[in-house]
Amino acid sequence: MVIRILVLGSPPDIDTNRVIERIRKIAGICDTRHVRLWQVNENTNAFDAHLVIVPDEWARADYIKDAVKSALPDDFSINHITLELECFVHACDDAETIGHGVDHTLDYDLGHTIV
Repeated sequence: MVIRILVLGSPPDIDTNRVIERIRKIAGICDTRHVRLWQVNENTNAFDAHLVIVPDEWARADYIKDAVKSALPDDFSINHITLELECFVHACDDAETIGHGVDHTLDYDLGHTIV
């Protein structure tokens, strides 16, 4: 566990793709980008991401953010969440879903992608 925390590895019991799928089911979100999920310590999992908001839903942006911040602790025990909201019109077209466009290194011992 110490190595996972030191290298900001993802929690072993949380599937990043399931988290992304859950977020994308929330009304008003059309995409997720730059997702990072890591274990801060043995009791704290952290998540940050850019959420692309559907064109006509920007007025509901605070509600959408609150919906994500409510879902992640309940569904995945993620309790430190930082979100950046992007308007669909101004969102980057070539952004990575996971990470920030850096090479991902597979940690073969832990079986998770480290970003």
